[in-house]
Amino acid sequence: MGVREAAAADARTAVLLPAVDITYLGHRIRISLKPEIARKISSELKEINFIYGLDSNIYWELVRKNTIKYWRELDRHEIFEIQPLL
Repeated sequence: MGVREAAAADARTAVLLPAVDITYLGHRIRISLKPEIARKISSELKEINFIYGLDSNIYWELVRKNTIKYWRELDRHEIFEIQPLL
């Protein structure tokens, strides 16, 4: 496997982590979801997708229910990493 093929394979298997860069009063920070939380959520959504498929109303209802569950159960102080940016 060449370099290009290896990079493409890595890109297909990479887990993208949600993050946002914020600037406020001259300070810059990055807020990102902790990798273990992102993996947990991604795994649950993949399982639902595998069972029901994206075209299913049941899939979207379960996504909605899980979103509400995450909102209620997860503490924003514990699930995010905050990094100062220079």
